[in-house]
Amino acid sequence: QLATRQYPRLRLGIGRRAGDDRQITDYVLGRFTAGERAMVEEVLARAGQQVECWCSAGIKEAMNQFNGAVTAPPTKGNL
Repeated sequence: QLATRQYPRLRLGIGRRAGDDRQITDYVLGRFTAGERAMVEEVLARAGQQVECWCSAGIKEAMNQFNGAVTAPPTKGNL
């Protein structure tokens, strides 16, 4: 509707599976694996923190602090 991509936005990445052949529709629309479900909470918490930083310190500071991959939270098996 805006007819432009020139606006700030917060985007969440989807990651990639090993050997991905770029056919990602089923991957994006599929269910989360158990490992991915464990990360959803962390990703959403981080996105909320980024929005707060964006509003208080500006988009450049938010990008500097938060851009990059989110690591999986520790589980019983990988403590």
